[in-house]
Amino acid sequence: VDGVIRYSGGDRVVGLPLVESLRAYGYNVWVDQGGLHGASQWSEQIVAAIQNTSSFILVSSRNSFSSHNVVKEVSLASEQRKQIIPVFIEEVEVPQTLQYQLAGLQRVEYSDLDHEDSMQRIAEALTKIGIVGVTQTE
Repeated sequence: VDGVIRYSGGDRVVGLPLVESLRAYGYNVWVDQGGLHGASQWSEQIVAAIQNTSSFILVSSRNSFSSHNVVKEVSLASEQRKQIIPVFIEEVEVPQTLQYQLAGLQRVEYSDLDHEDSMQRIAEALTKIGIVGVTQTE
């Protein structure tokens, strides 16, 4: 898996198009689209997904920053030394609960009004950490 993408349920309207576009770019991404039921099943699957990925893309917003589960997942990705890419979909201050994990990381600004340019910036950030989509290598 090239990356795990994490967004808050409240950001699904932005998160799902991001996932679809990354897949169209040729990236193998994992995302919980609400199909996991039960706390133990969900926690096992997210832990396995983070263990088996190269990067962790955090869709950064008020919604995601206020989610206890997002904070735990980012912490887990950080502890496992995964490349974390914060993709900001709105102007928002990084809370203290995530400042340590996100300190010094290149952030990517995303705007659904400029989707293609935003996706190009995300692809460039992934390329910088050595992850190239299949369609980009042809």
